[in-house]
Amino acid sequence: MNNWKPQDRKYFGPYQGKSHSEMKEIYSNIKVDWNSIKHRIKKSFSEEEINARKRRYLTGIQEFDNITKGLPSGVTVFIGAEGTGKSLLARNIAVKSKKALYFYCESILDPPDPQIHPNVIPIDYSNPAYIPEYRKAIKQLLLFIEHLNPELVVIDSITKFFSVSKQALPESPLRFAMNDLHSLAIDLCPIICICEERGEGYNRGAAGGKGVLHSCNMEICFYKTFIESESQSLKYQRNINDVAYIMYVNKDKSGLSSLRKYLIFYNGDYSFKQL
Repeated sequence: MNNWKPQDRKYFGPYQGKSHSEMKEIYSNIKVDWNSIKHRIKKSFSEEEINARKRRYLTGIQEFDNITKGLPSGVTVFIGAEGTGKSLLARNIAVKSKKALYFYCESILDPPDPQIHPNVIPIDYSNPAYIPEYRKAIKQLLLFIEHLNPELVVIDSITKFFSVSKQALPESPLRFAMNDLHSLAIDLCPIICICEERGEGYNRGAAGGKGVLHSCNMEICFYKTFIESESQSLKYQRNINDVAYIMYVNKDKSGLSSLRKYLIFYNGDYSFKQL
């Protein structure tokens, strides 16, 4: 007969080897006053938060807007591996806007030419000599928005924008940076943040981990698949040895977007076909 009781449990981590009763004693000595924490109970959303959830920005790419019902205010994350079409779509959205700020953070990136697209203002953060610490970068971003009053902002990419060197920002500081930006930008114009993927296989995910998913109003994922068989060719409507590009909305706080997967077709303009 099993006579095991909760008090017989042994704990691991910092309190490895401690019994249940010893753990209770440790925590009984930690003093917390109810009056010091009850203010954390959220009774209602602010008017700014409610209005921000209602607003949607139509991009001018009609089929994309049909899928997403427009971009929400604040942070939208475009996430995917290199070469999956994140930046290309963001560029096209910026070009169609009335006024957009395009922060480019690598010299190899090709921002929209302001001579051809005077509605897009490229902002150079590609030189690591003056890339600020992430809190200062957020403050600078907010000042650009305040003084230039754009309809849309694109940051390509957030791992470099929030970095202070040529190296992409590590996971933990990136989560802090995205959380701060999300909190401060909730009632501002849409901010498209391009985010790379890291890791391999099942461990592959957004740079910054799940913290990035939590720190945005919308997350749109991009990936590509190589066509190697006749069945894939039929499914993805591509020839064998071609590449199919796929997009889907992984998160929309307002619940307005379609969450299905869509094939992306681009030939000077966008079209999407549901898988």
